[in-house]
Amino acid sequence: MKLIKILLRTGPREEEKQVEVEEGCTLEALAQDWQERLPYPILAAKVDNVIVELTKKIERPCKVELLDMRNPSANLMY
Repeated sequence: MKLIKILLRTGPREEEKQVEVEEGCTLEALAQDWQERLPYPILAAKVDNVIVELTKKIERPCKVELLDMRNPSANLMY
């Protein structure tokens, strides 16, 4: 499979990290890989500053922010 480089932010005060994911990987799979390092369950994600559900697939390089209860938008979803 083809690897895509994304910029990943795992929390509101965390710095962006460059990571590689497989093309077509879902945000849910990405969230599962990072969940054990975070204090709260991941509820949604922001891709290029647009809030999306975790079932969305990563098809191109982008900025991804995993949203948990520390984010007001994710807190409203909960």
